[in-house]
Amino acid sequence: MKKIIRTFSILLLVCFGFLAFGKVTKAAPLTLGSLEVDTMAYAISAQMGEDASTEAGINYLTLVEGTYAMVTEATDTSFANAKRYDPEYIDPELVDESCPEDVMFGYPDGLWTCEVDLTGLTPNTRYAYYITDGTNKSKVCYFKTAPADSSTYTFGFLADPQIYGTASLNNSTYLSLVSCTETLVNYDANGVPQTDFILGGGDMTNNGGDGSFQAMFFANPHITATNYMSTAGNHEYNPAVNSYASHGSRWYVMHANNPKNGCEDLARRESTWFVKYGDTLIVNLTSSEATAPQIKWMDEVMANNPAQWIICIVHYWPNSPTTDTQARAFVPTFDKYGVDLVLYGHHHTYKIEENYYNYKKAPSTQSGTTYLQMAAAYQHTSASDTAGIAARITVSETNMTIKTFDNQGRSVGTFGIQPKRNALADRASFNEEDFVNSVKVVADQSNRTKATISYGGNAYGNVKSITLKNTDGSKIASIPVASDKFSSVGISGLTADKDYECILEYELFDGTKKETNFKFNTQKLYGSLDKVAYEETSTGYRASFRVNVEDDVKSLKVYLNGEAYSDLKLDARFLTIPFEDFKPGTKNEVVIKGVLADGTETLIHSYYYDAKGSAVVEYTISYDLDGGTATGLVEKFTDPADVKLPTPTKEGYNFLGWYAGDKKVEAITEAKNYELTAKWEKIEEEQPCEHEYEEGTCKLCGEKDPNYQPPQTDPEPKPEPEPKPGGCNNGAAVLFTSLMLLGLFFIRRRKW
Repeated sequence: MKKIIRTFSILLLVCFGFLAFGKVTKAAPLTLGSLEVDTMAYAISAQMGEDASTEAGINYLTLVEGTYAMVTEATDTSFANAKRYDPEYIDPELVDESCPEDVMFGYPDGLWTCEVDLTGLTPNTRYAYYITDGTNKSKVCYFKTAPADSSTYTFGFLADPQIYGTASLNNSTYLSLVSCTETLVNYDANGVPQTDFILGGGDMTNNGGDGSFQAMFFANPHITATNYMSTAGNHEYNPAVNSYASHGSRWYVMHANNPKNGCEDLARRESTWFVKYGDTLIVNLTSSEATAPQIKWMDEVMANNPAQWIICIVHYWPNSPTTDTQARAFVPTFDKYGVDLVLYGHHHTYKIEENYYNYKKAPSTQSGTTYLQMAAAYQHTSASDTAGIAARITVSETNMTIKTFDNQGRSVGTFGIQPKRNALADRASFNEEDFVNSVKVVADQSNRTKATISYGGNAYGNVKSITLKNTDGSKIASIPVASDKFSSVGISGLTADKDYECILEYELFDGTKKETNFKFNTQKLYGSLDKVAYEETSTGYRASFRVNVEDDVKSLKVYLNGEAYSDLKLDARFLTIPFEDFKPGTKNEVVIKGVLADGTETLIHSYYYDAKGSAVVEYTISYDLDGGTATGLVEKFTDPADVKLPTPTKEGYNFLGWYAGDKKVEAITEAKNYELTAKWEKIEEEQPCEHEYEEGTCKLCGEKDPNYQPPQTDPEPKPEPEPKPGGCNNGAAVLFTSLMLLGLFFIRRRKW
């Protein structure tokens, strides 16, 4: 009996000891200014993976070992099917030997960065998660995976919140951020965000080295309502003291689990990254570090990741004529690959630069990039009106619509971007023979050492590059296939007045390289055939046209498959070739040349009939935008079904449609030349609502009354607060444990 009592007493004392020890080791809350954070997990956020449809990353800070994430689909509100994901604990590189002691504040000793990598997720699905140590739990947070196709989605963009001041949920910069991100997230009646993710344009805090600023930023509940990713602004590199000295991206990368696919030549690879979101490629650059390695990396990313849309995010102004030289260096690569949209901040003002190429406004027929600069988000709750604080951007197969808001959450303006590339379904219809036949080189008549290469056949995403080589293997020119709706790329270094008999080499995305013989010339053009049409008659194939040539041309000569076929008068209107003169089962080429006074022959027009006997010819479309702007204007086509008329934009006007004379043209349906004019209707400015509030909501427009106070009710009695770990409680626990161990010692010595 004595042994039983002794054994029971020992076990009881050991249990009390363990309970007391648990009280001792549990981390106390961390207080930063007036902000108290849970050191089990704080600064929580979710980022997208490289394949945003199946991959994601969770990031948080902790002073507690043994934490993990529980993740499930958002519809599983009880977390009954949640899966456990253990993080990688990373000792953050907060300082190094070159840093003075005051570069950081609010990052306590023993702090860890935790990164949770999620794979195998379901596309287009909202997920819920929380962080736990097995006993305590963080708040429930959310993220959403991307669609696996070209489905429509919406994301938000803001820049320069520059959180600063005493850490508090009443801090004015914090409240501005909360107000701005609430506008972006755009909750529905059930509290579900209608925005799929948020991008930040940098300078999210005023000092990256100040942990209290960072904790305040991530305390914002709207940041954890969906995916959040940002570029690094110059202030992310700043220490805790008010100094503009850069101490690297150490504080930026410790607050984000970005994809590990950035530029390897930077000190920290995660300061750049790219994401494939549906049929969109999103590329993040840093304008506070070396640009040369980033340009090389960006070139490889864009060349190897075809997408219908390309969006870049950076902090500095790329189109700046004199300043922001780091970001300015990225522009040639933006132009090379036809980037659709570049998002940035830094200057704290709102600016839209639509359709820019080579740092200047491009002609409406040229493929340009739209640059969107946002005003500073810390101005969101300022008394005076500030435009362009936030933007919601909706992306579909046919259009990218950008809607911007002022500091009161009111719409500032809406504008659209037309795609330069076909969507996934169209790219899947690639025909290699049609692509090869579509490649053309036309000399620049003002400088015939330059020319334009054009191509078609849904090449983008199927053909990686086009190279012209001399027969000895030396390169004439090489271009990436970066677009297929706007597929004309300039080349230079040619010899004027030369007939090139060369090799066309093209590389497919599977790595295969193929070659075929190719001809072009840099001769002066002495004319053309206008209003060309083709038809099949009872006796053969007939082309009708108008001859439009210079006086130097004295006669016309026709060649069929490289051999002289017949002469043609200068006032001829038709050319009919009998069926029996064509070679069956192969492509038949018809070339019309002009003969000059000295007997020299020059190309006027060429076309061919394919192996099935169908004419493959080009028609033209000319556009009168009447002051508007548009991208993706198709100027030449062979098949009307391949032409999608873009929707142009004009500030202050609604687009009514394209017209040929008085007839509205909804689509290109005929194989003929078109002359189209854009028609517009001026937008009448809306009159402000004369609000009639009832219980805090306007009956006329539904706007909330900002000064409305709901009726006060008697509050329920507050429960007594539980004692917090640490302080006296921890001391008592240590004393209790010591007494228990001492008692154990005496029990073991007693003679039973």
